[in-house]
Amino acid sequence: MKGYVSTRAFLFFSERLHLELNSLWLRAFKDDQVMWTVRCSSMKAQVGQGGNVVVTTPKRVVQFQADTHEETKAWLRVLALVTSKDISPFIALKDELGTGAFGSVHQGIVEHSSKSATAPEEVYAVKVIKKSKTDRRIIPRLRREIDIQQRLLHDSIVRLVDAFETKADIYIVMELVKGGMLVDRLICMHKFRESDAQYVMQQLLEAVNYLHNCGVVHRDLKLDNILCTYEKGLKVKIADFGLAGRLTHDAERRCSVSRGENADFRQLKSYVGTPLYMAPEITGDSEYDEAVDLWSLGIVMYALISGELPSFDPDDEHMQPGSVATPDSPVWKTVSPYAWSLVHGLLSRDPLKRLNAQAALEHDWFKRSSELSDKPLDVDLVSLREQEKNLRKYVHLVLAMNKFKSIALEHTEGKEKKVVGDKHFASIDE
Repeated sequence: MKGYVSTRAFLFFSERLHLELNSLWLRAFKDDQVMWTVRCSSMKAQVGQGGNVVVTTPKRVVQFQADTHEETKAWLRVLALVTSKDISPFIALKDELGTGAFGSVHQGIVEHSSKSATAPEEVYAVKVIKKSKTDRRIIPRLRREIDIQQRLLHDSIVRLVDAFETKADIYIVMELVKGGMLVDRLICMHKFRESDAQYVMQQLLEAVNYLHNCGVVHRDLKLDNILCTYEKGLKVKIADFGLAGRLTHDAERRCSVSRGENADFRQLKSYVGTPLYMAPEITGDSEYDEAVDLWSLGIVMYALISGELPSFDPDDEHMQPGSVATPDSPVWKTVSPYAWSLVHGLLSRDPLKRLNAQAALEHDWFKRSSELSDKPLDVDLVSLREQEKNLRKYVHLVLAMNKFKSIALEHTEGKEKKVVGDKHFASIDE
């Protein structure tokens, strides 16, 4: 809900603010500048004298009224819902769809008291995060994920519909993508051609180009985070913005993400991502920008066409891929030379020489579709899926070790202390 209201100063309602309310926060703007933000989980709303709205937060008490009595009543109704600390008036949780590092995912059906019996159900995926079972350092990351993703709107990005936070839980309501992970869909296809890989990469590059124009860097692009719909063809969507960061350079971004809370854009520095997909410049010691996402997409494209993840230098403490300067797999000899040319451009170790998303979309691999091989790729996608599973196990192991180190240090020293732990996942941009 959003709209202009008059807030009370002393005895009069005079100051005009633009309020934006969802189930996670209430935000006030004046002249397009954020004046204040308060989370619904920490505020109370009630009717004041004369029927105006009184919002009480830990830092302030705000009284306001809308332009009409009916609009003011509407604000009261919605505020009563979002501060009820209960998701049940909004969504009924059904079957569990899966579990992840930070919680479970359930099928959720929107509750409409006035909905027609013949109307189709609105079904979503609801991520449920138990705060008591989650490292407290992860909570700000989840809030940032919500703040970023709910402002994104692109056909190839999983849509975040809403979010709820109570004292015990965080609920993230997302578009339900029924086709599963990309690799699983490809295995079911039996015949996967170079043209199919081109179609997938085009969608991913268009989505990443959109993200970068919005000042958003995903930082965890990998096969596990690419989902398929049930629509005809290989329609894909990028998921999981838990490690996403925001930056700016040159000029204001063209997306409303820049208007969000704590939109202090900058170059990024934190050592985050998934080993194997992380760009060489992500070291934790130097700044980087959106070029890291293009490296990750280069790894994705390499894996899709070759059926394997790049080899690694076992002596590299950062688990960076080994040499990718020449194609080792015989499958590269069966596809057009433009395919390897694009992979090579995406996997340039120098981020200044690496192709950006727009340049990649203008590459000959997309312009010369008629010259692509029409033969099914001779790749072992089942083996690729197993490689991804093993990588996932490694990630979960590192997360568990970091949590154990955190608990051990707190008990040993008797005070809070930032845990450096394993550099792969220790720090997140605040």
